[in-house]
Amino acid sequence: MFFVQQNTSFNFNSKESGQPIIVTTNGLFATEENDDMPGMLKLKLKVCHTETNRNGSHISKENMEKAMPTLKYRPILAYIHELPDGTKDFYAHNMEFVEDENGETQVVYLEKQVGCFTVDDPWLEYDKEMDKTYVMAYAVIPEEYTEAADIIRRKNGTKVSTELVINELSYNAKEKDLDLTDFYFGATTLLGCD
Repeated sequence: MFFVQQNTSFNFNSKESGQPIIVTTNGLFATEENDDMPGMLKLKLKVCHTETNRNGSHISKENMEKAMPTLKYRPILAYIHELPDGTKDFYAHNMEFVEDENGETQVVYLEKQVGCFTVDDPWLEYDKEMDKTYVMAYAVIPEEYTEAADIIRRKNGTKVSTELVINELSYNAKEKDLDLTDFYFGATTLLGCD
């Protein structure tokens, strides 16, 4: 929005700045029964889609295909809390800011890892109803070590937020287009009803 208001074109490169930019995109989990992996809930995930997103960023099919292999083994995170009715649900990207012994503020992430993407190759799949092409991938969540599998089953899936770690982007003021040209996938967080 800043660049739109300034009507200024801009290029970002993490090699020049020394740090990448991290943004999130929305997706959806659904369960997929699998007898090959006892004790593991296998999930099929709509990670995010190509072209223009709600946040105004744009990812071409080619740039998405370059980044898709980085989903393999990435963590699935969740912050689990109790709702007023006593049921458990996921929340969001929960964090707190803590001052360390030197007086500097540190971010402490409250989400915990509850699973991970598999080694299976992600793929692109067109959703006719949504008129979007989604990155699809498989993930697993252990049954015994977290309440996440029970929550997903009860909800029959859940929304997610996936981090994109951006190494390079450009903004074209004339076209009002924020093009993500070089990025990799970070963690994916399970989201709750709040």
